[in-house]
Amino acid sequence: MYRFAVLVWNPEHAQASAVAADLQERFLTASRHTWQRAIECDGLAVLHAGVRFPSSLTMVLSADAGAVMGRLFRRDADPAAPLAGIELDVAQSGRIVATRGEHLLQRYFGRYVAVIRDPGDGSVRILRDPSGAMPCYLTNYRGVTIAFSDVEDCLALRVMRFSVIWAFVAAFVPYSSLQVRHTGLNEVTELQ
Repeated sequence: MYRFAVLVWNPEHAQASAVAADLQERFLTASRHTWQRAIECDGLAVLHAGVRFPSSLTMVLSADAGAVMGRLFRRDADPAAPLAGIELDVAQSGRIVATRGEHLLQRYFGRYVAVIRDPGDGSVRILRDPSGAMPCYLTNYRGVTIAFSDVEDCLALRVMRFSVIWAFVAAFVPYSSLQVRHTGLNEVTELQ
C-alpha cells in the first residue's frame, strides 16, 4: 500500500528542526515499511513508501518546491483514449507552484495529495484532490506539523500517543459515510 508522510516546521526554530530530524530518522528506521525521502529541505520533508508505478507514486516538483503523491490524469485528454497517468515536467510543476495549486486543480484530476512550498516566504500548502480518494490526516508534534496517509505509521514511531473520542466514535458509527474534518482521535484531523 502506498503511504506518505509530510513534515512541516519552522526551520528557524532549533527545537522543531531537531524534532523533524528525529521523526525522519524514525520513519526511515523504526517502521515496518521501507520509507524513502522524496524531499528534504529547510522546513519541509516528504517521505513515501510502497511506490507502485504507475498507480501510486511521488512526483517531486522542480527545485524541491513540493510534491504530488498519488496519480494524475490530464483533464483535456481524449475521452476515448485509455487513461494514462502522467509525470510532471519543469514547466508544469512551475505553474503548480506559481498558482499555489490552482493549476493542478484546474488541469488535472486523479487520486492525490499535493504539497506546495511557496518560494517567496517558504510557507507550505497541502491540497487533497476534490474526490478525497487518498486519505490525508494531520497532527502536530512538538512544533512539527505532520500530514500522513495512515495513523499506524505515526504510532510506529513510538513517540506519539493518540486518545480516542468515544462519544464521536459512537455517534459516527451509524453515519460512517459522512465526511467530516474530525476523526475519532483528539490529536488527529482529516484534511477535507
